[in-house]
Amino acid sequence: MKKFFCILIAVFSLSVFAQEPSQPRSSSVILQELRDNIQMMKDKISEKDFFIASNIATIENLQQENIKITEDLEASIEREAEDKETIIQQNNQLKLQRKQLIILSSILGFFVLLHIGILFLKIKWNIKLPYLLNTLL
Repeated sequence: MKKFFCILIAVFSLSVFAQEPSQPRSSSVILQELRDNIQMMKDKISEKDFFIASNIATIENLQQENIKITEDLEASIEREAEDKETIIQQNNQLKLQRKQLIILSSILGFFVLLHIGILFLKIKWNIKLPYLLNTLL
């Protein structure tokens, strides 16, 4: 078992020490990598600006639609209030007309009953009515 561990350690240490140390990079390579990184950052910034602009346009459109819907809602509320006011006025007029009809029909009913009573008296007891009552019949 000791031999196995020794061989394993030897293989591991050879593989670690066998790697070549990295060579220092030249300044031109570093500058080129920095330029590439700067260009990538500019591209990402321009993409974010595009998304922000499109989101701002969407928000403005939604605000305009919201304003339009609010105005339509206010107009419909005003129309509904006017309609309710008209309905209330019509209901009041109908109540007044109903009262007038009740009064007039009760007066008419009273006169009909009076005529029937006078006719009953005239026919049953053969009473001669004065000229005024005859004209009423």
